[in-house]
Amino acid sequence: MAGQRIDMMEIRALIRLKQKNISNRKAAQALRVDRNIVDAYVSRFIALELSYDKLSTLNEKDLLELFTVESQTEKERYEQLAAQFDYFKKELSTLHPYQSLPWKLCTLLHYFKL
Repeated sequence: MAGQRIDMMEIRALIRLKQKNISNRKAAQALRVDRNIVDAYVSRFIALELSYDKLSTLNEKDLLELFTVESQTEKERYEQLAAQFDYFKKELSTLHPYQSLPWKLCTLLHYFKL
């Protein structure tokens, strides 16, 4: 989320702060993390349509599972890319003298929208 994750203790602290109606900006300052990270977690909480009271009662395993959707998306994107590795290898082996490797890679990635 937002390029960085916070640990479970910080997630629990964020939930407690949000239960007290603390703003995202102040919560980020209290946790000493970037506000965008707090915004991303709060957005996820809102998307789940779970109250902060309900979130605070979840055990660590259940709370952690709430964030696996993003992990699944990353896994799916990797699998899409990995499915093309053989094609990339073949195409890169046919590199013409006037083509540079970065140009060829960019062309392939753009073609597959990766």
